[in-house]
Amino acid sequence: MLKHNDSATELLTILQEECAEVIQEASKIKRFGQTSENINRLTKEVGDLVCMIELLQEWEVVSYSGVEDARQEKLQKLKIWSNLFLNENEAMMGKQSQQNDCNTIEEIIEYQERKREQAQDRRNG
Repeated sequence: MLKHNDSATELLTILQEECAEVIQEASKIKRFGQTSENINRLTKEVGDLVCMIELLQEWEVVSYSGVEDARQEKLQKLKIWSNLFLNENEAMMGKQSQQNDCNTIEEIIEYQERKREQAQDRRNG
């Protein structure tokens, strides 16, 4: 477990720095394009950030399962609220509308939340 000491400060400081470096490289790609050099720099910084996330898990600052649960939750939100999965969203809306009488995005969200709660209840059960 991480204690408030020099190691904790160093771990969190480096985590902050790596997050900032990923932001900087993403910004450069938006400004200057997806050149191989820019993608390589972003790849390196993402790798550095993943290293820090893994250290947070190893030092039990965050749990592996907590990170995975949050990752899955974020993925579901992106599928609903972003355009990253647009074709998948349209297919899901059509499928769920037919199967579950879900006619609006709100009904689909409610249905998905009920399913998530049921799955959580089974895990805790």
